[in-house]
Amino acid sequence: MVTEKQINNLARKIGLTLINTGTKILRSAYDLKPLTFTASQINTFLQDQIAGLGISLYDEKYATTDWNTWEWIKDLDLLDTLQYYSDTFDCDNFAYAFASRASTFYLLNSCGVATGWIYDPITKQKLFRHAFNLIITQDNGVLKLILYEPQTDEFKTWEKNKDNVLPTLNWLYKPDWVIFF
Repeated sequence: MVTEKQINNLARKIGLTLINTGTKILRSAYDLKPLTFTASQINTFLQDQIAGLGISLYDEKYATTDWNTWEWIKDLDLLDTLQYYSDTFDCDNFAYAFASRASTFYLLNSCGVATGWIYDPITKQKLFRHAFNLIITQDNGVLKLILYEPQTDEFKTWEKNKDNVLPTLNWLYKPDWVIFF
């Protein structure tokens, strides 16, 4: 007789096999050929883009790809369809989940989790703290920074020394810390 414990063990094995097989299929579907940059290069780039930004880099090298590939990745990722739950699955969970999936599924560790303040773009009034993603892309070896909101899939190219507003949300983003892992 098969016990409930045996059924659960089999279900876990099948689930892990599906995850591992799915990851291999996703990686092969993109035929990624990322460019790699050192932590020092990434640090210098980020400091140039956002003055006063606290930066935590946990790896020695960072794999980047072009924005078109990132767009495919974000469009296939279904995080923006998940329900927001205050304090349990909120902005930081969305941001960490997207960055972790990019690393796990595609071996791209150039999606950071940023935190900072959201402001009203007109009054410049501070509204609330928020977590979101900053994605480092490259185009023929030239680095670019993308502001990405994983809850809505909205994005924009970061503009140095300018107000970076996502128009649909009408939020002005002012990051003060970012972690790449």
